Amino acid sequence: EDAALNRILLWFGGAVVVEFILLMIARLAPDSGLIHALTILVPAVAVLAVIYYLFQRDFFCIAVISACGILCLQLYRNMYYTHRKMLFAGFVLAFLLLVAAVVVLALMQKEKLQLPAALDKAARALLPKESNYLLLYLTCALVAALLALTLILGGTIAYYLMFVLVGWLFIMAVYYVVKLM
Repeated sequence: EDAALNRILLWFGGAVVVEFILLMIARLAPDSGLIHALTILVPAVAVLAVIYYLFQRDFFCIAVISACGILCLQLYRNMYYTHRKMLFAGFVLAFLLLVAAVVVLALMQKEKLQLPAALDKAARALLPKESNYLLLYLTCALVAALLALTLILGGTIAYYLMFVLVGWLFIMAVYYVVKLM
């Protein structure tokens, strides 16, 4: 537990330093969209690192899939009027990645996909046997449905659908906190 706590503190410390540097750069070059994106991305990665170290791996997978869905919805809102072709290509890529995630989850559930064996250990599963694969599949289905709904209904709805994904992530966080007890 102490080693995990030390890693979490290092991640947070690193994120604070990087965030401070990015904010200082943003003050010098306020029109840089990349700096703005990085000031959002760095804390998001730090939170995902905390989830990885504190919770079960299946919740980490749920958090990553949900975060990618939130990112897609936010990009849709920001890029719809300026970069439509690139946006739709990105959505096609997002749907392909969701299909790939479902295939990988199915292989992991059947125990056909494992981490390679270390020199002194046997091969081990990426997710433990007690993982709740149904929630992982539901997360993939929810993200796919929300992305499809965004493509059908437009950019205004994407803002509200982000709250659906944040709500789902909050419900999953509560579920996994209770599961830890």
